Amino acid sequence: MSATECLARAYREDVELWIEPSAAGPRLLFRAKYTLPDDLREELREHKPAVVKLLQQNQRMKELGWQVLNFGELYLWSIHPQSDLMALREAHDRFDLTRYGWSPGKPKPSYQKVVASRVEFPEMLERAQSYLQYIEKRCSHA
Repeated sequence: MSATECLARAYREDVELWIEPSAAGPRLLFRAKYTLPDDLREELREHKPAVVKLLQQNQRMKELGWQVLNFGELYLWSIHPQSDLMALREAHDRFDLTRYGWSPGKPKPSYQKVVASRVEFPEMLERAQSYLQYIEKRCSHA
């Protein structure tokens, strides 16, 4: 089970997860609507570093105004109604950052532009912020 799968399972089991800082490092805490299943508790223990990292990344993206989808597998920034910037988590915790353009009534994107490919979270975030600043400047000059 991956960290994302742990988060998805916790969500299905009505378990809220969050992180609190401590002197010994981040503490993974939970509140369960019902009793936390033993196997889920064990999975969370086993994958704690990855779950903590994913929760931290998700929190950072939310703070910056991104939508967190599929428990952190996909981050979405809507540039305008027909254009989105998406950060998709790929293998080995790397991200692809792509801008998509949508035509009204069409289910597939009308264009896509790869902004970054197979980069780690900090680089993806830096490139995303730079790209969004570029788009903002370009739109303000129009």
